[in-house]
Amino acid sequence: EAQERGPGGAEFVREFLRLKGEDGLYEERHDAITFLAPDVFRTTFFLPAIVPTGEYKVSVFLFRDQTFLAGETQTLTIAKSGFSDRVASFAVHKSLLYGLLSVLIAVFTGWLGGVVFRRS
Repeated sequence: EAQERGPGGAEFVREFLRLKGEDGLYEERHDAITFLAPDVFRTTFFLPAIVPTGEYKVSVFLFRDQTFLAGETQTLTIAKSGFSDRVASFAVHKSLLYGLLSVLIAVFTGWLGGVVFRRS
């Protein structure tokens, strides 16, 4: 039973998948595939904004009447793009300037709020 509860044990895996499911990072759907041809299928899935960037292994398994028929694993690359990518890159590569700019924006916003909402 100790092995059952350790990392990789069935209880650990169930709890891990439950927690990731609550965050929207894991989903098991039994009706998500549309077959376009006998060997070609299509599916769609949602990626939440909190998914960390990087490479992921995506596994697809085909079952019929609870019998395993086929499986395929592909690599899925998640990367930032657009404005958020530029901000993240700026924060990493020019951290001092990013920090100073953040403080200046905060001070300016506070000052502007004081001016706009000043009591006469």
